[in-house]
Amino acid sequence: PHLHIIDNSLGFEGKIERVVQKMSEMLGVVVNTACSYRRYLITKLPNEIPINHVVVDVDIAILRGSTHDLENRLMLRGDREGKSWTYRHQRLKRVKGQPSVWERVIERRVYTAMSENI
Repeated sequence: PHLHIIDNSLGFEGKIERVVQKMSEMLGVVVNTACSYRRYLITKLPNEIPINHVVVDVDIAILRGSTHDLENRLMLRGDREGKSWTYRHQRLKRVKGQPSVWERVIERRVYTAMSENI
């Protein structure tokens, strides 16, 4: 079983959207992630951030053979201490200028094998 907690910070409609997003992600179906969440790159981390936040390291590698309209990616995401990592394979497809992402969680050995095509 997989437990995912979706809070009410964006109201009921936002919560439903995030539930559908998470279920789609787990099933490996196409998900439009353009407006699903916000990311901020902070170059200098202040001593204290006054909002709920999570600091993660993300490494995205684009695989050989990718094109502008179809991009194959590997993503490595984890916490700063390196205690927990997730490995993902993504396909970003642009249709009429709109991006859609297919994503699946993969095992470390699959990530390692696929990373030979970077």
